[in-house]
Amino acid sequence: MVANKNLLRWVGASFVLVNLVMLVVWGWGTLFLLGLGFGGVVCAAGWWADEIDFTNEFPLLVSLIAVLTVFGRYFYFVFTNPDDLIGGLSRFVSAIIFMIAIEVVAHSLVAAQNAAADADERDKRIERAASRWGYIVLVAGVWVLIGQLVSRGVFEQSMLSSYLLANLLFLIFVIAELANIVARLLYYRLGLRRG
Repeated sequence: MVANKNLLRWVGASFVLVNLVMLVVWGWGTLFLLGLGFGGVVCAAGWWADEIDFTNEFPLLVSLIAVLTVFGRYFYFVFTNPDDLIGGLSRFVSAIIFMIAIEVVAHSLVAAQNAAADADERDKRIERAASRWGYIVLVAGVWVLIGQLVSRGVFEQSMLSSYLLANLLFLIFVIAELANIVARLLYYRLGLRRG
């Protein structure tokens, strides 16, 4: 399914307005922030591109906004409350459940539009090229964390509990996945030669 720029602007602006009203009326919430972010991206896409292929780019846009919103909120809680292990664990479980629900809805919407299930050669090449960027970020992050643990240069020994160490490692995985998603979006927009 390909959407033109007028439809993208209308849908994006509608998402922003509806979620802004719900945010003001009901208060702070991840779902409303997610809707604001998604609406802003779709509206900006309507100004930036003439059309967007929702078969490939829509799930990536939803994943990007969801990962930034859901896990951003989780890591903010974890690193501002390092002693609250039970609160961190409950937020982790709810973040995982929320991400699964968002991904299922996004991919179901694409499948409902009778999108082709088989990826062509271009999609496979883009996925391989973007995976390299995610892998580079993952390896660099793990080596930096290992280097910091060995040298004890940035973190104090008492500050780095096993809980925070696990969350730092998980943060590296999330950043690597964000690099993969952003690289795939850029390759779809710019092509493999320019990206």
